[in-house]
Amino acid sequence: MNSLKLKIIGAAILAVSLFFCVRWVAGLPESWREEGRMEEREAYRKTSTAAVAERDREFKQIAADLKTERENHEKSKVELDAKFHNYVADVRAGRVPGLRINRSSICPSGAEKAPSTSGTVEEATVRLPRQIEEDLFKFGHDRDQVIKDFEDFKQEVRIAKCFAD
Repeated sequence: MNSLKLKIIGAAILAVSLFFCVRWVAGLPESWREEGRMEEREAYRKTSTAAVAERDREFKQIAADLKTERENHEKSKVELDAKFHNYVADVRAGRVPGLRINRSSICPSGAEKAPSTSGTVEEATVRLPRQIEEDLFKFGHDRDQVIKDFEDFKQEVRIAKCFAD
């Protein structure tokens, strides 16, 4: 009977110790899984932080390029304005002949005259009135500005990579 009691007690101790060992072993992989999850999260955090830093550097470079492009645009706009105003001043001062059209285009009697072979441009043509001439110059200048602004806009779009090339 003693041996039966000892066997029962031994079996109970063995069952209890087996139970705790199974719980410990079952709980052990969960901690390993949690450690793995933490490692994955940390790796993802590092990767995403690096990606954000890279995009931030790209955005800063794009902003610097756009700033340079806008400064170049302003500079070229000032140069274009200066060129326009210098030309208009030269026309007003008479250093440049200005805009002229054929006499025959204005008056039919001018077409009847035979053009002289030794004639100058002033004899065969007539200068436009000053206001019309300046308005045409202004129109040409505005056209140049629109083209320049559009080209600069296209360049900014390319720099900012808004559309695929």
